[in-house]
Amino acid sequence: MNKQKAILILLLLIPLLFVLYFFGPFVLWIFIDSSWYYSEEVDIGSLDYSSVLTKAEKAGYEVEGSWPWPGNFSGFEPGDVPEVRKNFGNAALIQDIRLNYNRNSELTVFICEDGTEAGTRTCIAISNFSHSDPESPLQLSEFPDDPWMLEKLGLLFGPDEKAPEKYLEALKKAAQNQTLDAEIQVNESPDFPAVYAYLTESNDGSDPVTIPVWVFMDTPE
Repeated sequence: MNKQKAILILLLLIPLLFVLYFFGPFVLWIFIDSSWYYSEEVDIGSLDYSSVLTKAEKAGYEVEGSWPWPGNFSGFEPGDVPEVRKNFGNAALIQDIRLNYNRNSELTVFICEDGTEAGTRTCIAISNFSHSDPESPLQLSEFPDDPWMLEKLGLLFGPDEKAPEKYLEALKKAAQNQTLDAEIQVNESPDFPAVYAYLTESNDGSDPVTIPVWVFMDTPE
């Protein structure tokens, strides 16, 4: 009886393996047939984004999302940073600012996707990549140290001495009611020139904090 079952299972498995061998890659390709690219310190000049997207759609690609398509991308104004304007033009916007406390913990500032109609709101988020349970709240022990947080929030949001403490307390409260990370919304925009100056001054290898700033170009209407 066991021998008959084994033969029956083999008879069922052989056609299945045959189908997976020949058609599996095509099924997998449907899910991975996408790509994205970025460059560091490379100015590729102006691009006709509308033409690129039109050609992609005509070629059968589905174009969607909140990436820097004309009219569909929002970011922070770089302010008075000549190097950014020189390398990326007057239409450049800052997508987000990331400050790494260590290899696991990160402070991120970005434009909220669900900003209010009255104006764009800024999101401040704390993440810890060692937080293994995405359904559980971020613990305060997984936050960066308070002095580091206060210093970096002060750097990001300027001269208001009370703002860093207010935002830090709000993040700690948010962590109790959210999962995976802690996120709040504020009505201020980050001081990118101050962040850029900090990046330039501390870029000597002695400071463990790194600030990868992603800059995308959005073509004017």
